[in-house]
Amino acid sequence: GSAVDELLIIETLAAGQYRRYLDRVRPKLAAARAATLQHLSALGLRTCAAGEPGLFIWAGLPHGWDAARLADEAYRRGVLLARGELFRPERRPSDHLRFNATRSNDPRLFAALRDAAHACGFA
Repeated sequence: GSAVDELLIIETLAAGQYRRYLDRVRPKLAAARAATLQHLSALGLRTCAAGEPGLFIWAGLPHGWDAARLADEAYRRGVLLARGELFRPERRPSDHLRFNATRSNDPRLFAALRDAAHACGFA
């Protein structure tokens, strides 16, 4: 970065602006995570990050569910799911999906996910 960029970052940190920003964002993220975890659990997906902070939630599919079939069926319903294999070396198969907690609070997402699971015969 340039010297101007560095000075801007130093000023932002020194003035406490970044800390105040984080203080505003953290409770919103926690609420979004809690709501997303609740929806995922209601669909029978396994999550293990209930108390952890962070933007992403990994959800394990119930035994017998196929992530690729579910993702294809959800896509037909206008929902793009992030299959776990996309984040693994050599794209090895995975029974997990990754959700962005801040982008997963639309009820249409979970309705489409539920309908896709039913269409695949998983639920």
